[in-house]
Amino acid sequence: MERRKGLLEPVRNRVRRLQLTVGLGFAAVVVGSIVSASLTGWLGPLVRQAGSAWLAIFAHALVSRLWVYGVLPGLCYASARAFDLRPWRTAIGSALTGEVFVVGVNLATGGMEEPFRNWLDLSLRLLSLAAGVVLGRWAVLKGRSAAQRAHERAAQAAEARKAQYEEFAAEAARLAARREEKPISPASEAPTEAKKDGTGTG
Repeated sequence: MERRKGLLEPVRNRVRRLQLTVGLGFAAVVVGSIVSASLTGWLGPLVRQAGSAWLAIFAHALVSRLWVYGVLPGLCYASARAFDLRPWRTAIGSALTGEVFVVGVNLATGGMEEPFRNWLDLSLRLLSLAAGVVLGRWAVLKGRSAAQRAHERAAQAAEARKAQYEEFAAEAARLAARREEKPISPASEAPTEAKKDGTGTG
């Protein structure tokens, strides 16, 4: 039974990483959509006042793709602080998961032509996806490095506390040994001897 559990443990770890990777992609899209909606309401009037079609395309790509190049790396970093993630697998898997989710939503809502209306928009989409993968991998590496440093600091603090405890225990043992070696004073022996002889002032 123990052997079977040992054989299944690597499979469970892979499944957990896969679930986390997929969850990161979905979470990045959801959070990115909320942030993008706020930015669209703020930047929309400015872009319309500029009256430039090129600027509108760049602004649309910058805001709508925030989930992959902005939100996703942040989530990867936070997750890597707590879990042992694979940099490339996590970055690629989460980015592709989010992209598939976005395309699926566009297909379901009938807005597939809007994101892919011209070659420039498609190029910006692919460029942002590649940037999200690279930044996601970098974020995982930074997160693992930060987690390692935190672990080392915790280990050093534990060693310091252990050394302090050992020093305290050694000092307590030394004091106890000194008490055992100290002879009983004659003043403390006199009353005892008087009681044994039956003498006293009464």
